[in-house]
Amino acid sequence: MNAVPLEQAVIYRMKLAKALERAGGLYELSDLLERIADGRMQAHVSRETIAVTEVSVYPRRRVLTMILLAGDLADGEDLHEQVLSFARKLKCDAIIAQGRVGWARLAKSHGWKTVSQNMVFRKEVSP
Repeated sequence: MNAVPLEQAVIYRMKLAKALERAGGLYELSDLLERIADGRMQAHVSRETIAVTEVSVYPRRRVLTMILLAGDLADGEDLHEQVLSFARKLKCDAIIAQGRVGWARLAKSHGWKTVSQNMVFRKEVSP
């Protein structure tokens, strides 16, 4: 169940590619597009902004995880409502997102709570 069709998500390639650079190499653009196409991930768009989500089912919660958000803060209002409505439709208990500091003000204005402020550490493991 996708929020928008794959064809519509593809037009955001440049924005997704830029956001993926910051995401630490967990996904490549082809990985996201494949998962959107087969329904494992969902794309939500508003004008110049795209959010990619994935449903995560834990023993005690069903959560819509925002994998990536790329675009303009100005589109945040509409996109927030889309993602929230989608989470409700899927009977999710919560939405979890992480992102750059620039999105914090918008998130807080919509009632999001900062759960933790963490440093992200990464060490490459070579053979």
